[in-house]
Amino acid sequence: MDSQMPPSDVTPLEEFMREGSKKSELVHRNPDCTDPPYLKVGDPVFNVPLLPTTLCDVCRSIRFLPLSELSDREILKARTCYPDQTLWAFNRILFSFHQPSLEALYKSSEDGCHCCILIWKNAFAEQDFSPFEFCAHDPIILDHSLGMKEVVWQPGWFPGNGNYMGIHHAGKEYGWAQLRFLQVPNPMTRILQNNANRPSSVLQNLRLAKRWLATCWVNHPKCLQVRIPLMPTRVIDVGPSDGSRSPRLCTPYVQTRYLTLSHCWGPYQIATTTTANFDDRCKSIPMESYQKPFKMPFLLRGNSGCDRYIWIDSLCIIQDSTEDWAKESAKMCAVYKNALFTIAASRASSGNDGLFTSEKPILHTPCLLSQYGFSTKGGNQFHIHLTCDPEPRDLGFLKNDLKGPLYDRAWVLQEEKLSHATLAFTETGMTWECSYSMVTSQDPEGMDDNLRQDYLKYAIKLGDRHSRMPSVLRKERDDFKAQNPTYDERMLKTQFTSKRTNIYQEWSDTVELYLLRKITHPSDRLPALSVLAEATKEVLSDRFSQEKYVGGMWLYDLARQLVWTTSVTHFHSRKHMHLHQKRALENLPKKRRSRPPELCKAPTWSWASMHETLVSWGMHYWGGWGGDWIKLLLGKTEWTPGSSNPYGNLSSAALCVEGMLLSVFVIGKDDPYLYDITPAHLRETPPGEEPPKFVKVGKLILDEEKSLEGLRDGEMGRAIVELMPVISNEDGDQNIDYKWHVTCLALVKTGLGDGRFRRVGLGLVRDLDYFHDVDRREIVLV
Repeated sequence: MDSQMPPSDVTPLEEFMREGSKKSELVHRNPDCTDPPYLKVGDPVFNVPLLPTTLCDVCRSIRFLPLSELSDREILKARTCYPDQTLWAFNRILFSFHQPSLEALYKSSEDGCHCCILIWKNAFAEQDFSPFEFCAHDPIILDHSLGMKEVVWQPGWFPGNGNYMGIHHAGKEYGWAQLRFLQVPNPMTRILQNNANRPSSVLQNLRLAKRWLATCWVNHPKCLQVRIPLMPTRVIDVGPSDGSRSPRLCTPYVQTRYLTLSHCWGPYQIATTTTANFDDRCKSIPMESYQKPFKMPFLLRGNSGCDRYIWIDSLCIIQDSTEDWAKESAKMCAVYKNALFTIAASRASSGNDGLFTSEKPILHTPCLLSQYGFSTKGGNQFHIHLTCDPEPRDLGFLKNDLKGPLYDRAWVLQEEKLSHATLAFTETGMTWECSYSMVTSQDPEGMDDNLRQDYLKYAIKLGDRHSRMPSVLRKERDDFKAQNPTYDERMLKTQFTSKRTNIYQEWSDTVELYLLRKITHPSDRLPALSVLAEATKEVLSDRFSQEKYVGGMWLYDLARQLVWTTSVTHFHSRKHMHLHQKRALENLPKKRRSRPPELCKAPTWSWASMHETLVSWGMHYWGGWGGDWIKLLLGKTEWTPGSSNPYGNLSSAALCVEGMLLSVFVIGKDDPYLYDITPAHLRETPPGEEPPKFVKVGKLILDEEKSLEGLRDGEMGRAIVELMPVISNEDGDQNIDYKWHVTCLALVKTGLGDGRFRRVGLGLVRDLDYFHDVDRREIVLV
């Protein structure tokens, strides 16, 4: 493999980094698609002729034609692909007849045709064919529908960016699949051809990553690090580009840019720094002592154009020093936020796995169709490529749920959220994500960027601040109303959510995702999220007020934070539903929903009190829920951190609120409903009288999978539960037969004194009238 780039006095990225700190005006993307002048000057592949394509004769002649250009026999074959299609829609489809049989397609893919490889792999590779089907002369048919703005086909037609190409085996029900068209500029095309024509190498992947970083710096104003940030306490100096000195651990004496590495430790021993080898690490770290993910930054020294420093947790933190770990782990927020970008070894499950996939890169590289192309008004050339269609869960906001063993680890979530930018090595190539875009080896120009939405992640990256000042919130609402003049007050109430509320909801979504990941020690649930909590607090705090964070919860959004549930049947959060399904398919041993006192590091009203248990807020659409049911009494609320980390585990916590308590009872474990307590229920039924009827109030969802025996009332023989209403939706939904209106905390007395309660679950109440005559009182939750 190549490990060095051709010699050059100044690499393109070095030029970008030098120019970036000097520029006061940045070049942005423009409708003409012209490349910035810096890209033209510095990019070594800007006007280099394209390499010969790795296409067979059939793929070189792919041309999409309307029905009017096809023979009668071809039209009959094409019609078999769409037997139920209307005539109008069928007439708007363009067709191209590909290989004459499956056998010919397979043979061409084996001979190395890039396009045939993509078609075979995506449509037919996983099918079982009989010898007759494999050899039958039924053609492979490709199709593409005209766009909504395209009235008729023109001779100079070319596919639009992001449009789909269907794949059919004429007359067969199997084999249907899709590929997508990409419009790619000439420099990127040249880079992609390197990956398609030669074996994978550090050089080729580096060139693609450099292009992404250069585009990020030129076109994304807030991605540019004009001021060099503070350095970590220790970094790895990878040494000069000529390799004349070995890497070593050092304390930086100047401020410069650096990278970070996110990796899985795995079950095997990896290179670490300890008190015993600290002095040796400061002198030299021999290359043979590095695991495969660690070697990537050192192979790139002098070739990436980046400064030569990198931060790796296992080497830059003294692992057997509790004091050093506590001090340095508290700085991780700044370490990842200030890094130029993070290298994520996402496909490596341990130090024995490398960064790059063992599969051929051609399988995940867009295929150039050189017969199609166009030039812009600025003179830039664009080429048409075919690429794999992203899986549904990779689109939109789900696109941020990256795949690989690395992203199964709970500790990595905060690294993923906090990094200024991330270069991830996955099973399907590389992924680059910054504050503005997300691009992949299969989508190198970021076709789906506009589908992403992660308020918390990008607020942290962009340094946003969302105040809770009433004037700021009113302005947000007025601006939203001005943008939607047809909305009445009812629509505004359900459709408008402030930026601050979006951050709170995104935090809850993040917790859901976090709890789906694996963590070795359950007691680390809060510490492993503490760095992200610190960064989120910066977003939610300003000079007007400082946000309060206790046990994984934000006190200034207390009502909605409290209504988490552990009942899987009530999970409706579509954002991570595919991960719930994936976890179910893995046949992992079912975890019992429990709250062991000896393992409890958080109060019962916090989701962190549950032991190895998933939680969800997905049953509530935040924009439509609210109400003034509870009031936080901050002056009487007390909490004590369990360590020097204020965002970690708690020694004790008592949340004081003002609210209502409605006493109800539960009949038994098999009856999940809540019933009203009336005076008739408290007296003994005289002989001959019918016992009073139970009035159903709502439904109980327990946090723990255990009976209510410990909650039995001696006089009634049934479990007494106190309902404290928290949020409500007064409008309901007429389209649903049964709609809960009020969500309550289900509480029981602790026995430690009047007014102190612990949470046992949620109560879902169907009617507001039950609380009309209930007085407000001071309640302490522990």
